Amino acid sequence: MSHKPRLRVCVALLGLATLAAATADPKPTLVSAQASLRQITLTGFTRARAVLPLVTENRGRIEEVLADIGDAIGADGLFARLDDTFIRLELEQVLVEQQKLRGHIEYDQREVERYRELARQKNTSASQLDTLEQTLRDNRHQLQSLEIQQKILEERLSRTRIRAPAGWRLTQRRVEPGQWVNEGTTVGEAADFSTLLVPFALTPRQFTALENARGKVRLSLPDLPLEVAAERVRIPEVVAVLVHLVGAPSEALHAPQEARLGCRLHSRQLRLRR
Repeated sequence: MSHKPRLRVCVALLGLATLAAATADPKPTLVSAQASLRQITLTGFTRARAVLPLVTENRGRIEEVLADIGDAIGADGLFARLDDTFIRLELEQVLVEQQKLRGHIEYDQREVERYRELARQKNTSASQLDTLEQTLRDNRHQLQSLEIQQKILEERLSRTRIRAPAGWRLTQRRVEPGQWVNEGTTVGEAADFSTLLVPFALTPRQFTALENARGKVRLSLPDLPLEVAAERVRIPEVVAVLVHLVGAPSEALHAPQEARLGCRLHSRQLRLRR
């Protein structure tokens, strides 16, 4: 019985010590609030860097078409050829006229020199010499006119070839051999797939976040699957941001036919502040 009061006193002292420790002021801890980030996924589709309509500059009948949709334009850049028969015939006629005029000019030059000698000896009239000199000048001017006409025909002949940049892919073909076309007719379309563009329509916050992203953007192609590096670029006529893939991915992908146009890509590196 004599030990119980001592036990109660010890328990009471322990309780007071615990209460005093709990009521004492703790050491303050400083914290700073930070904005939380959320990750969003942008989805875009590939497209060619440049597209070129193929337009005729002469009218005539299509003689030959050398590429089909999906084919690469050859090193000579030739897509189609118009019938150039009549242009070649006109060119031959001009060349014959030139040869004929050169003969006249040589004869007139000898006549002028002979009459000049006679004029010095007072054996001919000055008016006759003037007439020969005028004829010589006229023939020379006519020869110059034919040479200009020759250049025009040669230019028309070269423009019977419908050309596109070498290596570009044909995306549209609107003409067949034997078809008649007029000047200014669009007969096809070629596109440059050496560099692919992926347009993204962004909000102002997303645009700022993309501008602040360091390094190259990584894009994933979920349909292949594959991941490629890209760089940010802007094109003046398009409001959306365009990302072009690095390293000619249309050739590096395992399935280039599928990746040339309209391939779906994701970008998961864009982080926005809440």
